[in-house]
Amino acid sequence: MKVLVIGCGLQGRAAIYDLCKNDQIESIICADLNPHVLDDFMPWLDQSKLSLITLDATKKDQVKQAMEGVDVAIDLAPLACMPVIGAAAVETKTHLVNAMYSKSYPQELKDAARAAGVTILAECGLDPGIDLLTCGKGVSHFDKVTVLHSMTGGIPEQKARDDSPIDYKVTWTWYGVLLSYFRPSRMIVCGKEFILPPEEEFSPKHIMPWNLEGIGQLEAYPNGDAAEYVYALNIQDTIVESSRRTVRWKGLADFWYRLSKLSMLDTNSTLKSTGQKMVDILDEYIAPHIQYKPDEKDLVVMKTIIEGEVGGKKKRLIYEIVDTRDLDTGLFAMNRTTGFTAAIGAQLILSGDITARGVLSTIKDMPFDLFLSEIAKRGIVIRELWEDLE
Repeated sequence: MKVLVIGCGLQGRAAIYDLCKNDQIESIICADLNPHVLDDFMPWLDQSKLSLITLDATKKDQVKQAMEGVDVAIDLAPLACMPVIGAAAVETKTHLVNAMYSKSYPQELKDAARAAGVTILAECGLDPGIDLLTCGKGVSHFDKVTVLHSMTGGIPEQKARDDSPIDYKVTWTWYGVLLSYFRPSRMIVCGKEFILPPEEEFSPKHIMPWNLEGIGQLEAYPNGDAAEYVYALNIQDTIVESSRRTVRWKGLADFWYRLSKLSMLDTNSTLKSTGQKMVDILDEYIAPHIQYKPDEKDLVVMKTIIEGEVGGKKKRLIYEIVDTRDLDTGLFAMNRTTGFTAAIGAQLILSGDITARGVLSTIKDMPFDLFLSEIAKRGIVIRELWEDLE
C-alpha cells in the first residue's frame, strides 16, 4: 500500500512516524514545499519506505501528479491549500484525510467526491477530530441531550510555563493562533443560538473554569461554532447549552481580554504610521519569546461534557484526555494527538473499516471503539466518566 503525506511539518512528521510502523504500508511519499523539513527527524523514521518530493500544494497539477498510484493521501498542509488538494483527490479518485473543518470544502467538491466514490475524511485531528468523535459517541448514549460542551487546548507544562512571559508556548503556527483569537463564537444559551463577538470571548462572564486534577487551574473561553454540531447530531430540539472552547492556564484570558479592548486582536487593525497590521506585529514580536526548548513539554488537554437523560435518569458523561510531549522523539502532544489521529484515519480507510464515500467527519463516521483501541496503542488514553445528576 502507498500513502502520500502532504505537509511534513510538526503534525506531518507525527503522521509519517505512525505510518512507518504499519507493515502493510510499503511506500510513504512525503511532500512539502521545503525539501529539508524532515532532515532532523529522519533517525526516527523507516527511511526504506520514504520518498521525499518538493511540492507546492497550491498547484493542483503538482498535487495530482503526486497522487498517482496512491491508495490514500493525508493533507496536513496549510488551510489555504485544502480546496486544491481536495479537488485533486476527487479528480484522481484518491481517498483523502484532512485535519481541518469540512466546511472549508465548497459544496460542489463535496458533491463531486460522493459521485466519484472518493472518501474524504475531514476533521480528523485533535480539534477538530477527537473532540468531535467524543461528542458524537457521547450523544449516542443519551435519550435526550440538554448540555454539550467541548473544550480543547495545548498549553505548556509548568517548567515551560515558568519560562514564558504569557503562560503560553506555541506548538503550531503562532499566526494561526492569533487569527483564531478573532473569530466569533456561535453558542447555544438558554436553548437559543447566540453569536458572541470575538472581542467578548475573553470576558470573565464567558469563561468556564476547569480544575484538572494533577494539572491545576485552567479556564476555557468560547472559540468556535457549537451550533453547527448541535444540528449535525440532531439534538437541536432539546439542547439548552452548548459551546466549543479553547483551554488555557487560568488568567491568560484576562490578558487577551485587555488587549482586545484596545483593538489589538482585530485582524483589520493597522498602524496609521506604517500601515502594518496589528496581527502581524504581534506575530513578529511575540513568537520568538514563546518557543519550546528541547527539554520542555507541552500538554494537550481535552474535555467533553454531555448532560441529559438516559433511561429516565439525569446523567452527565465526561470524556477527558491529557497527553504530553515525547522528549525522545521531540513530538509535541499537539503533534501526537493531531498527526496520529490523521494517520489512524488513513489506515482505517486502507483496512476497509471506513467505507463510506463523500466528505465525512469524525463526529459520525469514525468507528469509536476501534479508534479508542488504536489511539491507546499510541499511549493516548481517552478517559470516560459517568455521573448521576439526581
